[in-house]
Amino acid sequence: MFILYFSKIEFGNISNIFSSVQCEYQVKRENFPLSFKNWEGGREIEEKVFKNMIRRVLAKADDIPVHENVVNLLYETARVESKAGLYIEQIKGSALGVYQIEEPTYHDLMSWLKYKPERYELVMKFYNKKLSLRDNLRKNLLFQTIICAFHYYRYYKNNIVVLARNKYSRAKMWKDKFNTNVGKGTKQKYMEA
Repeated sequence: MFILYFSKIEFGNISNIFSSVQCEYQVKRENFPLSFKNWEGGREIEEKVFKNMIRRVLAKADDIPVHENVVNLLYETARVESKAGLYIEQIKGSALGVYQIEEPTYHDLMSWLKYKPERYELVMKFYNKKLSLRDNLRKNLLFQTIICAFHYYRYYKNNIVVLARNKYSRAKMWKDKFNTNVGKGTKQKYMEA
């Protein structure tokens, strides 16, 4: 069982207080019938299972809140990028995994994280040393999730919860910082995923 505590989150004049609100998530082995460290793709991952995996990963990161807005942002990113795990390799391109992360994006993020040693070490705890970098980005869902989470956190920092308040806002965040202006994705595609 994971017990998650939310702290006070402030954004400008907006203040959401989650102090002493306790959310419990039952996580049993039977809820996770797939290997998160060696996902082969070929089918969509059930939403409940996928979101519980995201919560487990976020619970390890002190900087990124385990909040439904953030969980939805990551899950919806996987939905629009890979149909939640159906595809793990881009047909015409170099993007990999459920979030379709390219190696240059990974290296850029890791360069940024090197200046924050505790975050860098956390990311590397999810790295499976038995796999190559390419296979970690393709198959290791836990590693991909922490990479995706820090990619968004890098740009939105402590405002991530407030900015990800609804699906349209999350679509804008995805297009602006994940798919970017060079990507073929659109906010409409995100909304429909």
